Amino acid sequence: MRTLSLIIISLINTSMLFAGEESGGYAGSFLQWGVGARAIAMGKAFTAIANDGSAIYWNPAGLAQISTREFSAMHALIFEDRAQNFIEFTYPISPFSISAGWMRFGVNDIQERSPNGELLGKFDDSENLFLLGSGYQLLSKPTFKLDVGLTAKYFYHSLHEYHASGYGIDLGVLSYFHLTGLVERIGIGAAVQNLGAKLKWNTESNHEDNIPTAFRLGAAVHIKPIPFKIAMDIEKKENQDLRIHAGAEYWIRMLALRAGLNHENFTGGAGLVLKLGSVGFVLDYALTTDEIANNPLHFFSLIFRF
Repeated sequence: MRTLSLIIISLINTSMLFAGEESGGYAGSFLQWGVGARAIAMGKAFTAIANDGSAIYWNPAGLAQISTREFSAMHALIFEDRAQNFIEFTYPISPFSISAGWMRFGVNDIQERSPNGELLGKFDDSENLFLLGSGYQLLSKPTFKLDVGLTAKYFYHSLHEYHASGYGIDLGVLSYFHLTGLVERIGIGAAVQNLGAKLKWNTESNHEDNIPTAFRLGAAVHIKPIPFKIAMDIEKKENQDLRIHAGAEYWIRMLALRAGLNHENFTGGAGLVLKLGSVGFVLDYALTTDEIANNPLHFFSLIFRF
C-alpha cells in the first residue's frame, strides 16, 4: 500500500507537467476541452458571441444576452475511457442573468493493485468545476450595447484517498455595435479566466498546483442578408504561446452548420432547433481531435429554453 501511495503522490506532483506542455499549466488541464458543442464546433472562438448558457465558461458578460430560462447539458466521448460532462441553468432577471453550472472530467474504475500485482480494488480520478456566474447589461443604446459579467469558480480534484480544492474568478466584458447594411452587428469581447486559481492537496506537504490564468480577446461579425457569423479569438495562457481560434456558423432554417480552427486542429459540427409549444430544444454536435494523441473527440449538447 505504501508503494501505491507513493505512486499516487507522484502522479499528483508530476502528471500535470505533461499536460502543461500542451495546455499551458500544471493543473486544471481538463479545462482545455471547453463546454458547449456549438462553441467547440466553432473552434472555441466564442468570446464575442457567448449568447447561450455556455457563456458562464467562455465569457460571463454574455449571460446578459439570455432572455429566457435555459437548461443545457453536454457529454463528451473521449478515448481511453475518459468522460466529460457539463450542465448549467440560467435564469434571467432583467437587467441581470444568473447562471450555475457543473463540469466534471474523469476516469472511473481504475484498478488498484499491490506491488506483486494483486487486485486490491478500484478508485476514480475525478476533476470537478462548480460555477456561479452573472451577466449585467451596463449600457443599452440603439446602436451600442455593453455587458459585463463575473463567474466564481470552485475546483475539486479527487484521486484515490487524496483530494485538492481551490477557488478562482473569471471576468468578462462584451460590446455590440448595431449597424445597417451588409453587416448587422459586430461584437467585441474580452475575458480573463482563472484569476487567483490554485489547487491545494491534502498531502503531508500541502502541495499547491497553479491553475494558469488565461486571457481571451475576440471579435464576431453577424452578416444580415443571410444568417451567417464569423468569429475569431486570441488566447494567451501562462506558460503557453499565443493561440488563435476561428469559427463560422451558417443557418439553413432550423439547421446550423459550423466549422472552425482550434489552434492547429480543425473542428466542425451542426445544430438543430425545434420547438414544442413554449419550449425550445437545441441539439448540437461537435467533432474535433485531441491535441496530444490526435484521436477524434465527439461532443453532444442538448439545450432547453422555456
